[in-house]
Amino acid sequence: MTRNRQDIAVGVIFVAIGLLFGFDVWRTELDVGTPLRMGPGFFPVILASVLVVLGAAIAIRGAIARIPPEAFRAIPWRGLLFIAPLPVFFGLTIEGLGLVLPIFVVAFAASFASREVRLVSAFATAAGVTAFCVVVFHTLAGLPLPLFGPWFDFLRS
Repeated sequence: MTRNRQDIAVGVIFVAIGLLFGFDVWRTELDVGTPLRMGPGFFPVILASVLVVLGAAIAIRGAIARIPPEAFRAIPWRGLLFIAPLPVFFGLTIEGLGLVLPIFVVAFAASFASREVRLVSAFATAAGVTAFCVVVFHTLAGLPLPLFGPWFDFLRS
């Protein structure tokens, strides 16, 4: 039996990020305010506190837990390769392509992080996620993002 080093590492990372956010609020001297009159530093302090508490709980659980060494699995490289670049793609293309195509591509590509996915189910998932996001973000929330961006202007002429 061994300690869960992954949980310990993740807990320490959460604590470090929380402390970094908390320090940044203190360094920039943002007014925290009170729960009834929140200042601009209120949410970052709450978020930092939650990260520190959550990270400490995860690290302590990892230090206490005893698990067999064979319980550790290999790193899921397929999932990392498919999912890691997707936020970058989304961020670089959302303004030019609009809302529909980047969401569809991200959802479609993320489906292939699993070995069990089939082309039809990936397409159906991407279409469903895209329709949901269009309804929620474009129709209901009224985000000022066009459904199809300026990179599609050549289709309009």
